[in-house]
Amino acid sequence: MFFRKLSWKLTHISNFKPQFDRQYQYYWRRTDLLYEIWGFLEVIKALCKLKFIPQSGWIFDGRNLEFQPLKPGTCVWFVGNLASGRKVNLKVKYDDAITALNATETSQEQPLWHGASHNRPDIRVEIYDASMIFQNVIVLDTKYRRLRDIYKFSKSGSLNQLTSYRDQLFSPYPFKDAKYAGCKQVVTLSNRPSAVLNVGVLFPGKVVTNADTIKKYNDIEPIPTFPSRNDNNALLDFLRLNLELQDERFNKLSKILKLIGRNE
Repeated sequence: MFFRKLSWKLTHISNFKPQFDRQYQYYWRRTDLLYEIWGFLEVIKALCKLKFIPQSGWIFDGRNLEFQPLKPGTCVWFVGNLASGRKVNLKVKYDDAITALNATETSQEQPLWHGASHNRPDIRVEIYDASMIFQNVIVLDTKYRRLRDIYKFSKSGSLNQLTSYRDQLFSPYPFKDAKYAGCKQVVTLSNRPSAVLNVGVLFPGKVVTNADTIKKYNDIEPIPTFPSRNDNNALLDFLRLNLELQDERFNKLSKILKLIGRNE
């Protein structure tokens, strides 16, 4: 039943481009890989629902191709406004390895470096301001497993990987611009030195109401996301809330800049 529903979903996944139904028959190989690909498409759909507009990348480049597979490293650029009306740019990457091992190996185009072995999230949403200054990143990983099996530090679990994404992805670029000088520490929303705003894990199951587990690992947001449903509100809410966090950061920054007589 799952396979039939997921096959139908991928065939009719989006109104963006008619070639979707031709492309995703190609991926009928592994359920976990298919769920990962489907999760990336759901992130794109959710951002569109949040009024972000795809500008370029992948099928949005306007090329009339018969077949354009979703390859590792695929990137889609979005532009849109946060709740305050502030313009931001989003760079959504699929299965892209972060290769830099220190700050000197980064660039504005590749602003992240990793301090641990886990360096390849399934999906990441990089946030840039209107001037294309990198701010931070939202990390999403997909797991075709039950939540209780994901939330383990053992070999069968994923918490080592997920907490590594949360704590060990860094960047020298957030607020790295003359207009932000002296403001970075004031607007940071957490004590973590990483450049990660939040980490979420997509899985096709229920959130187990185990208070100890959820309390202990609530920094890794569980996002139940089902191919059999038309509306995956948990993913939409996760992205909305984290973009609101970024908006709070910008609003705080704007107040500071006004106090010191500097334009944003």
